[in-house]
Amino acid sequence: MLITGKGHPNVTSRHPTTIAFTRDKDITPRGDCFVAVACQWEATPEVLEKLRRAKKVTVTIECGGRKETIVGSGDPGLTLSENDLVIRKSGWVDNRTLMIGADKAAKDLDKEVVQCLKQPAPVKIRVVAKP
Repeated sequence: MLITGKGHPNVTSRHPTTIAFTRDKDITPRGDCFVAVACQWEATPEVLEKLRRAKKVTVTIECGGRKETIVGSGDPGLTLSENDLVIRKSGWVDNRTLMIGADKAAKDLDKEVVQCLKQPAPVKIRVVAKP
């Protein structure tokens, strides 16, 4: 699955347990897990089923030639039915959850990647689910 969006000046990348992407065009500094806005994605039934069954999910965030990779897993309860997609270090699953058991949260992202995410630069997020 490919998610496209852009950075935003209010990206703080300080959240200790999550990373999030939103379809909204604006965020406040209080949304310290959001790293991309104006995101677009299509969660087809096939993609959703792959994520539900995945033992390993890899998410790569690309911005300004820099990349950050986050690894976690899927869950049978995923629905991807909300305005936001959330990567979680925990095992919590709700309508926004994209991945659980992640090895990184927003605060763990490389500082150079975060600097790019603070600009209105294009952001590509690649999601790969493996059995």
